[in-house]
Amino acid sequence: MAALRSSEEDVVEIRRTFSEPFEELLVEVSSDPLRAEALATRLTDMRRHAIERHDYYERYCNQYLAIGLAMLPFAFTIGGFVLNFMRTGGVGAVWALPTALGILTFAGTGLAVLILYIRMTSTNYCYRQIEKTRSWYHTHSVLSGTGNADKMSPEQQDADRRDFADNLRIYGEQWLLFMQVPWAPIAEDIERIFTLFVLQSAKRRHVRTLAKVVQWGVTMGTVLLIVGLMYLAAGMGTHVTATAGGRMR
Repeated sequence: MAALRSSEEDVVEIRRTFSEPFEELLVEVSSDPLRAEALATRLTDMRRHAIERHDYYERYCNQYLAIGLAMLPFAFTIGGFVLNFMRTGGVGAVWALPTALGILTFAGTGLAVLILYIRMTSTNYCYRQIEKTRSWYHTHSVLSGTGNADKMSPEQQDADRRDFADNLRIYGEQWLLFMQVPWAPIAEDIERIFTLFVLQSAKRRHVRTLAKVVQWGVTMGTVLLIVGLMYLAAGMGTHVTATAGGRMR
């Protein structure tokens, strides 16, 4: 079976094939200050718009998460009401079955939204095996300097500070070396914008998936609750009629 993760050699080859076609164009553009400035301005606007669109879909994901979480206490509240109604009204469990299904639908939808959201926010995207934008967090995997000093011994604090200083020095050297190439910032901006397009696409799929789950859950749950309440009312009427008939005898 083919390996799921590309080897380091494959990644290097992919990046070489990807970058070579436009490196000559970038060299030509960067040699003209006016064209380079216009291109940099355009890339800045594109990056800003791409971030805004990504955040737009992210907000919708958070809204659907809020709706899903609200379904859980709603289901428990309705369940408590139904149990109390059955106890005080003398309604049998058979009459409460549709209502119980509606409650389970709302609760299940809320849990499904929560699980989907957690899975979507912890995705290990394949593009990270190739993308090497030096301005992005995951490229460097910064871990040093994040320890809680209040819960660390002096030796641990000192080791964490040294790691932070070493990583800062390495990052600074690599970044400055990379920026010595005139067209390097432009190439990085182009790669970053395209990566944002990839993330936009992923977030849009996430929104559509969450929307379908919420719409299905709300529709089915509401229908079952309405039918269930009608069943409860009918069961209550049957109980009252039977009780009244027994008294008349």
